[in-house]
Amino acid sequence: QSTAVASTPASLAQWTQGQSTIVFADRFDVAWRRTSVALDRAGFTVEDRDRKGGVFYVRYVDRPDEGKEPGFFSRLFSSSSAQAPVRMRISVQEEGANSTRITVQNESGKADNGPIAQKIARLIHDELK
Repeated sequence: QSTAVASTPASLAQWTQGQSTIVFADRFDVAWRRTSVALDRAGFTVEDRDRKGGVFYVRYVDRPDEGKEPGFFSRLFSSSSAQAPVRMRISVQEEGANSTRITVQNESGKADNGPIAQKIARLIHDELK
């Protein structure tokens, strides 16, 4: 049965619109490794990681016009598009034999369902597919 799950990786991660939590249908060690790869692919800066505690400490820069690339001179002379980085935590916690909950948290470690946290969860989910 594990081969059926492996052939459909998109079914492993469930994310609900408006939430900053992803339920990953696999063991902690697999979810930890896949989340690490997803953060790297999505372009997050991982400042630190605590595998024992199940937490990634990340820095994220929200880009409202992500689909639109600015030109060379726009990047050089424009300061309006430069956003301050936001520090967040990505918590990976095992919830049973084959279930792991990935939660986006604020810098203090509390669950965050704000727009930036939801965007981060969507980016991670898209990379976990």
